[in-house]
Amino acid sequence: MKKLIQYIEEHYITGTDKESVSKLVDKYGDDMFAIIEYGYRDIGGCSGIEKKEDIVNKADFAKLYRNEGKIVAVALYADKRHPNAGSDVYLNDRTKNRGRKIVAVAASEGNSEYLKKILIEDFKRMERNVWGEFSSKAATFALRCGALPIPIEAAEAIMDPKKFYDKKEDGYFYTRDIKGHKHTKIMMGNHLFYNHNVDEKLTEEDIQKFKKLAIKYAAEDEKLNHI
Repeated sequence: MKKLIQYIEEHYITGTDKESVSKLVDKYGDDMFAIIEYGYRDIGGCSGIEKKEDIVNKADFAKLYRNEGKIVAVALYADKRHPNAGSDVYLNDRTKNRGRKIVAVAASEGNSEYLKKILIEDFKRMERNVWGEFSSKAATFALRCGALPIPIEAAEAIMDPKKFYDKKEDGYFYTRDIKGHKHTKIMMGNHLFYNHNVDEKLTEEDIQKFKKLAIKYAAEDEKLNHI
């Protein structure tokens, strides 16, 4: 147990509220922002995070992974849970109790294995209700970390009042208008509202199917937006 605690303290750095996230940004902000910029370089950056100070505005919770003294992976979350999320009134109310939303996840070059460690832990812990919107390569990465696809109808309830367009026939992918551009997304994670069995896992065939769809829709978005 001592070795496990020592390992966690050595490698994981966590901010559990705005104040502690702010302290992380004060200390590691340059590294955090550089990693996020690198991770989102192919899609024009991470929405809402254009400088390191934006991290505090967007994130209520943060996890960093440190390897050999360097920050190599970043995961940021927004707390969408109702203050009384555990009560019978709000437990199953998708419009008020929305779990923990992934704001940004990224790793520095050659260090995706450490981001995977963070996400695997999140997606297997049912009580965390972690979810996020993904597209293109990020969707496949999340699937390989244990995330499960969330059907469109559940995704809409969680994202309300944001509008969905062009809901795909597969039942999972949808298009949203983000900064004037159309982006096809899929919501995935470990969220109590999509009612998957706790032991359910995707087969390699399932993962390949979603991968092909994600690549197809990303190419369509690129053509539509003239990126």
